[in-house]
Amino acid sequence: MRIMTRSALALGLTLGLAACLDQTPLDPTLWEHLDVVEDSVVLDARVTYLGGEELPVLAAADAAGGGASYKMKQVARVDPPVVAGVQLQASHLVRDGSRAFVAYNVRGEVFRGAIDVFDKLNDEDPRLRAQALLYDSEVSAVDLSGGDLYLATATADESFRTPAVLEVMSVANGAKALVSQRRVELSSFAGTGVKVYGGEIYATSGSSGHLTVFDRSLNPVFTDALNDARAVDVTDRWVVAMRGTPGMLRVYDRRSRSRLRDITLGGASTPNAKSSLFVLGDLAFAAAGDGGVVVANVATGEIVERVPAPRGPGVSVSNGLAWYKDLLFVANGEGGLWMAEARTDLDRLGNGAPGFEIVGRIDLKGSANFVDVKGDLLFVATGLAGLTIVEFDD
Repeated sequence: MRIMTRSALALGLTLGLAACLDQTPLDPTLWEHLDVVEDSVVLDARVTYLGGEELPVLAAADAAGGGASYKMKQVARVDPPVVAGVQLQASHLVRDGSRAFVAYNVRGEVFRGAIDVFDKLNDEDPRLRAQALLYDSEVSAVDLSGGDLYLATATADESFRTPAVLEVMSVANGAKALVSQRRVELSSFAGTGVKVYGGEIYATSGSSGHLTVFDRSLNPVFTDALNDARAVDVTDRWVVAMRGTPGMLRVYDRRSRSRLRDITLGGASTPNAKSSLFVLGDLAFAAAGDGGVVVANVATGEIVERVPAPRGPGVSVSNGLAWYKDLLFVANGEGGLWMAEARTDLDRLGNGAPGFEIVGRIDLKGSANFVDVKGDLLFVATGLAGLTIVEFDD
């Protein structure tokens, strides 16, 4: 497979910001599966540094004014890439030390995607070092292990029997360039989740999909049918996969791979929607769309706590969630990014209820579709408005 690295071929071709960001050659016959851009002028044009500008947190009781007593600083805002005239949106992120890989997809049945490579995340001005453009695939989730980046994708490549594909990229040249190593098909229309743990790769795929476990050589070693599978997380003891329509968690013993129980969550009733999931100890935290956030004990099957999607401007559906110490951040679509506070740090809860109290809303001038916390940085995807990087100011 040929990998090209080129400069800003599309700059000046048409007017407007989209033209400045689109790195697609005019002739579709020149399109590759993967094309890497390392031109610093092009990449720097997508990033606006905000100089540690204070990010106000609006009080939950008064969304029109006031503020909660939490300090955050806006580090940078990143415009989404444009591929073949299609503006993308951030879908997932994985961080390894001072570098991060941000994945992009697009709504609808268009297959376009990208990976952004950031470094210097420990500095005040993180740098966008490279951009991998995918002309025939979109990326819903990523994970990193060693020098390999694992992507849950949907592709237009008809050499695969189904659009859902797990792809492995090699991280080369100091984490800047990405080289596609291998792709293997999954079931369904799209790969939706991926997690690497204990030398195995766990992947979920959507409607009529499965949880599939691969070894390092990408040979499937386990599969279980799970319709509308949306996310997966793995710990030393548990494998937990989430499905939608309706919302449910399926719990497996990681070592024996035996299916232990299904936990009904409710919500997640919108077909083909995105959901998020993470597991701490025996507690699973799931973003269940119209069902808000649900906390379940995977060892007993008990629902420990529910946090309804808060009422506010726009339609609130809990699409994504992430945590920092005792704070839970919930991406609620048009309802924005909300914060809830637990009674203690989430990784110290044991099996008890977090006791969440909604304490504020962060106004990022866009629909909050995805949120992740890596170290002391908060990453928020706001649809076509791009990606905002926020630093906690403890």
